Amino acid sequence: MYNGDITHERLQSKGFDTAPTSFNYLQTAAPIILLILTRLKVPVSTTFMVLTVFVTKAKTLEKTILKSVSGYGLSFALAMLVYLPFCKCIQSYCANNRGKHMMFWIPFQWLTTGVLWSVWLMQDMSNIAVYLPRSLHWGELLAVCLLTTIGLGI
Repeated sequence: MYNGDITHERLQSKGFDTAPTSFNYLQTAAPIILLILTRLKVPVSTTFMVLTVFVTKAKTLEKTILKSVSGYGLSFALAMLVYLPFCKCIQSYCANNRGKHMMFWIPFQWLTTGVLWSVWLMQDMSNIAVYLPRSLHWGELLAVCLLTTIGLGI
């Protein structure tokens, strides 16, 4: 699909559309710094941190920052709109029904967790693929998938 593009054309926007042919220090240091910050339990945006070091146009960096900030703002606003009105009801329901799970709840949790995890992996593939050619043959794709799976397992 997508002519071998494992990011499903997420990196086709201007500024990310060409794969780098050589890397500088900042581009290779970004994932290392990201690993250190994650190990220190610092909440960081992996997409923002990794992809912005590959920006070739200032306008793309501006759009990336705007998307990141607006995403956090929208998440906060929706959380307040959804959570605050129902906060007391949810807390009392949970307190009254602690330990009493409905039969559908555990499979539903597995299903929603699986969907969220797969979407997260698809989005993060853009972070990995920014270091790769934009089109992969089946052997290269197999190697990337194996290394990514092994890395996630470790």
